[in-house]
Amino acid sequence: MLYLAFDEGKGFWHRTAQKNYRTRKCITVLRTQLIWKTGNLNGGRRGLRKVPCSLTGVPHGWNTVQKNLVCPGRLFQLVCGLPYNSASYDDLTTLLNYYNNYPYPVPLAALVMNSYVQHKVVDCGNIDLTGFIADAKASYGDTEVTGFEILKVNFGGTEYTDGFSSFDMSVPGCYNVTYGISYEGKSIEANFTVVAMSNHNSVANGGFESGNLAGWTVLNDKWSYVDGHAAGVISAENYWGEALPYNQAGNYHLDGWNNGIEEGDTWAVRSTNFTLSGSGFISLRMGGHAAAVRVYKVDGTEVGHYAQNRFCDVNFPSLAAGGSWADMGTYVIDLSEYLGEDLYIELCDEQVDGWAHAFFDEVVTYYEQAPDYSNNADTVPDGGTGEEVTIPWQLLE
Repeated sequence: MLYLAFDEGKGFWHRTAQKNYRTRKCITVLRTQLIWKTGNLNGGRRGLRKVPCSLTGVPHGWNTVQKNLVCPGRLFQLVCGLPYNSASYDDLTTLLNYYNNYPYPVPLAALVMNSYVQHKVVDCGNIDLTGFIADAKASYGDTEVTGFEILKVNFGGTEYTDGFSSFDMSVPGCYNVTYGISYEGKSIEANFTVVAMSNHNSVANGGFESGNLAGWTVLNDKWSYVDGHAAGVISAENYWGEALPYNQAGNYHLDGWNNGIEEGDTWAVRSTNFTLSGSGFISLRMGGHAAAVRVYKVDGTEVGHYAQNRFCDVNFPSLAAGGSWADMGTYVIDLSEYLGEDLYIELCDEQVDGWAHAFFDEVVTYYEQAPDYSNNADTVPDGGTGEEVTIPWQLLE
């Protein structure tokens, strides 16, 4: 969907757009119409003016718009050509209908994805990747397009371009697979992740180091999806202008601000099954007021519910002074009474009063020996100052 807004205080407008075909079509047509009507995208024709813009996903350099604001503080319509004052657009539905019903001067057929290949979890070995792309679907206008092919696989910094019918995944880890199709001189590509596992003592992609939710099942129908895959995994070490630390373990974590769920709503993601082995201890990082983890037997019997306990909205932005917000702490759980059983976990954003967000990382379900939680701590730069501060590990009971 296309959003237009006028900021009354700062006096500029923003355009933000999700990456989908319809939005790209609208942006392309509007840009074309501006060139057609003015003869110069950045031209100085009377009736046009320069407007400071923040244009996510819009071609670089598009900073000329029609001088036509409905009024300060209200949504407005960008109109190409002569000044246009015969309608106001007070809601996004009306605005979207305008774009959907605009009499475009040229055909706008495009090669688009209709169905994406989902992430996979497999046992290590030789894997036929070509069998995974049967669910991919595309179209060009009203024509269904078939014949997807695997294009490449990236793993461990190496790119592979052949052998896809029996691809060597004997090394455990996350393999990024690119597939695509061409039609009428146009091409389109997409990606999915294959998580190869050498044993079942651990959950798949417990640290989210695939950069996505491969191995995890979303249990909420309001979740946002990008290019066919669930959003929410990001790469960020800190947040807000004060550079508060997330305490991210690796390059990625699951971030409750980036999954499309409203703050007042709850959500959960489910792991793959694992066999509890070794010492019977597990651990994970949790942050935010609403974060909790639930542990289940594979028959759905809940065996444990554990909520984070560090959230404290005081002395912003200092962790050293006792504050805690989205920063994640490492929590250890003793499940040894269930040794040998098949379990799964759910990472949950649960209903709480006040600041209701949740953040997760580094789910570890196998320790040969019980972790020394009383003598372990994570070190992060404090918010505002950057000085080192420690977050001690905790045992949850």
